[in-house]
Amino acid sequence: MADPRSRPTVVVRDVSPSTDCSTIVSRSHLQVLLARSPIPPEVLLDNLALYMPRTAIVDAIAMGDLYRRILCVPGTVMEFGTRWGRRLPLFVALRELYEPYDYTRRIVGFDTFSGFPRVHVNDGGHPEIHAGSMSTATGYAEHLSRVLEAHEEQTALPHIRRVEVRAGDVVDTVPDYLRDYPETLVSLAYFDLDLYEPTRACMSAIRSRLVPGSILAFDELAHHNFPGETLAVLDELGLRWGAVEKLPHHRGPTIVTVATPPSRPTCRAEHERSV
Repeated sequence: MADPRSRPTVVVRDVSPSTDCSTIVSRSHLQVLLARSPIPPEVLLDNLALYMPRTAIVDAIAMGDLYRRILCVPGTVMEFGTRWGRRLPLFVALRELYEPYDYTRRIVGFDTFSGFPRVHVNDGGHPEIHAGSMSTATGYAEHLSRVLEAHEEQTALPHIRRVEVRAGDVVDTVPDYLRDYPETLVSLAYFDLDLYEPTRACMSAIRSRLVPGSILAFDELAHHNFPGETLAVLDELGLRWGAVEKLPHHRGPTIVTVATPPSRPTCRAEHERSV
């Protein structure tokens, strides 16, 4: 009989995705170094990449991949759950790079800016899932709007308002936006709401505005900590509604491309052949 003391130690690991300690320490070091940066303020903006963590750079690359997929798809870019708004200026910059004179390509960010308004039983029991979680600073929506206006002043069409922030519960603000702009089609919808109810409500609201080739990108699809997003997709769309794939070299987002009839050649394919 084997000696129980000779058995190997079994390490029990949590199935919940989380950030490892070394990454947290590294980010803290970068935060301190940025706060104490000797770079003069007038050139600091041009050198912020020096302090960006790997995850932020990978996220920017992923947004570029997403944007290239919609170059031949008409419609607005929407982000649901924009919070601090880091992706919105990326979309503005990508629009300026690829299609600076497309005045129909609007970019809209939606968020309560006061955190989760409520949670659903489908959202699970992770400690971050509670009313008020993921809030921002007081008055942040106004600050974000001013930042985006500054970015838009540097575009090819600065006299046309093509980026906007809508504050409030998306259950109300998304239908309100569609009533204000009845001509809206949706080329790219980025979901970062984390929760069941608002994710499903947004999908329902924009479903009739999607066209073949539209992209739905989900930041927490199949994420153990935030099951509500996956359940909302399963209940509202299912997974046979279009092509489902994840971006290579990146944990998220997972994207759903609205199916294009096989007899119709895609503009994206033509664009890729010409590059």
